Amino acid sequence: MALSVSEALSITAYESFINLDPANLRAFLDSGTPSHYRQCRTRQPTLDDIKLDVAASLATGALNAVNKFLTDKEPWKIKNDLNARLAILRTTLEAIYVACHFLAPILTEGVASVFEMLGTAPLPICQVRPSLTNLQPGTRTKVGAIMYAKVETKEALAAQAAKAE
Repeated sequence: MALSVSEALSITAYESFINLDPANLRAFLDSGTPSHYRQCRTRQPTLDDIKLDVAASLATGALNAVNKFLTDKEPWKIKNDLNARLAILRTTLEAIYVACHFLAPILTEGVASVFEMLGTAPLPICQVRPSLTNLQPGTRTKVGAIMYAKVETKEALAAQAAKAE
């Protein structure tokens, strides 16, 4: 164990910083005790209020709507109106960016890849603008591989399961 005490009476131990203010020290010394557990544990009603399943369902519904929007608008067929094509693509990317915030607790690696490809870090949900104006114009994006390929055969499903193990 490494322990150092600074002139300001701060202790660094186990890569953690503990300020020796009396209130902070009491809280630190109370860590792991029954009193601390009663104060800090997540209560079941709080977990029930989170409703990750609802957030995931709404986000996947939004992504389905984005897919339909993209299919209906067919930006790949628009050759003579660059502004119209870019508006469709921007709307699509903005909607994906917003939906990914709500999928982050479930698809942690996949969503992180999306944010990386969009060149934009996630925001706290309360800061995400529903106006779809979250992505900075001119930000470089990256093209990635297909993240979730459709599995169409039993052999492909078995190979995917073996890879996951």
